[in-house]
Amino acid sequence: MEKRESSLHTLLFYCVVAIASAAVNVLFCSNRIVGIAVVFVELAMLLYQLLKKRIYRYTALSVIFISNCMEFSYFVGQENFYNMKSMRIFGINIGAWVLIVLSLFCCLKPIKVGIIKREQNGLYRFGTNLIKLNIIAAIVGFILIIFNDNNIAGVGNVISGYIACVYSSLFIPIVEFLAVFYIWGYEKEHIQDLYLALQATALANSSQIIISFLFGKFGFYGGVSTLLVSTVYFVLPLVVLLMFDQRMQLKKTTLVVTMIGISLSLVFNTHGKLVLTIVFVAVIVIIRLLKGKRLWLKLLAVLIIVLGFIFVPIMINTLISNSVLFRSKYAQVLTLFQWGNDGWIQNLSDSPRARVEELKNVCLEFVYSPWLVFTGKGYMGSIRDHTGYFSSLTSNSGLFSTAEWNNGTYYNLHEITSSLLLYGFLGVAYSISLIKYGIKNYKTNAWTIVGIYWFILLYGYSFTLSCFGAMAFFVGLLSSNDDYQRKET
Repeated sequence: MEKRESSLHTLLFYCVVAIASAAVNVLFCSNRIVGIAVVFVELAMLLYQLLKKRIYRYTALSVIFISNCMEFSYFVGQENFYNMKSMRIFGINIGAWVLIVLSLFCCLKPIKVGIIKREQNGLYRFGTNLIKLNIIAAIVGFILIIFNDNNIAGVGNVISGYIACVYSSLFIPIVEFLAVFYIWGYEKEHIQDLYLALQATALANSSQIIISFLFGKFGFYGGVSTLLVSTVYFVLPLVVLLMFDQRMQLKKTTLVVTMIGISLSLVFNTHGKLVLTIVFVAVIVIIRLLKGKRLWLKLLAVLIIVLGFIFVPIMINTLISNSVLFRSKYAQVLTLFQWGNDGWIQNLSDSPRARVEELKNVCLEFVYSPWLVFTGKGYMGSIRDHTGYFSSLTSNSGLFSTAEWNNGTYYNLHEITSSLLLYGFLGVAYSISLIKYGIKNYKTNAWTIVGIYWFILLYGYSFTLSCFGAMAFFVGLLSSNDDYQRKET
């Protein structure tokens, strides 16, 4: 009981810090003086933890501070905004410096690999394989750049693009992997802080959406106004699944705030993956409730299904009438479910059609370069327009950069096609193995689903999301045979 109360106090501390950071990053995003002051306070808090030799808390706070930053100017709606991610020292953003310092401190003591391998085999196996996968991608990608595969040099800024890939896909996972190793080896009694920091960050992300709405802080994306929020909102619906994790506290508060955040996201910041993820989460919730041992859980599942049939159509029609962005994305999702009909591909909306064409082109790329099918083409790996579809579009379609259009070389692909191009069959095998692990273990550690979702669909998408996703990934791999395991209800 005493330990649980201490855990609750720690969670409340992280929530206050996370929500404050998230709120300031929205309300004063364009104020340079306030931005510098906030970053200074955040760095002072991190320095204090280093002086106290609390790596677990330094790690937790670094995830909170970085994950609450807005990252892309096209989401914010302006070029100049100020936070730990956007501000730089010697050309490197401050968030990266924070992680560099973390990695250096983690290397001051020998990493207890034997203990991790024995006590947390899932973390060791999937974590080391993730790093190996990306080291291979870095090597293969560099070799293909040297040989100017697909005339990739014609795109311009190839080296900076390659460094950016190393930055978000290799650097962040390595640092956070080291941190989890260190904490398990030397500060195991505080490992739960990582769970609590993730939960606080998720709560802060929903709060950021709500604050943006209440104070009228909007960005501009895709021709419509959108709420200001960090990219962590991409995985926000999955936070609902944490309600089944016995480690989680403040469950009702987290659920209510998250549902409000999801609702506002549907109206102002919706995208196809968000809609599909909500459906995915709803299905898992219903299945979990139906499998519950208590009768009231089964009745609740039936009630959710009945209410869903009644209110979901009403909600969808309301959103279609009031949100241009939702109407567009919902129509795109519907076309995906017309698979098998005559002319299905031709009738797809532009966004899902592009993804299908990307997949076809990636497969053809491997047909023409079969020696790369196992390793993939690595960082900055590219394709040509083998099907002719991209050539039929205009460069202002927004699918690729102007440089990619002009050169006829495409490397900024979407989700699964990007992963397939980067990692080849090695990545496919790793993903399948990871999904099997997740199905087996998500009941005792719900962060497993969040981490796997991030790896398969959003890996390397952004620095802020990678910081949150990588930690969710490694925390999700921690088995639940520790002091925090609770008897499942």
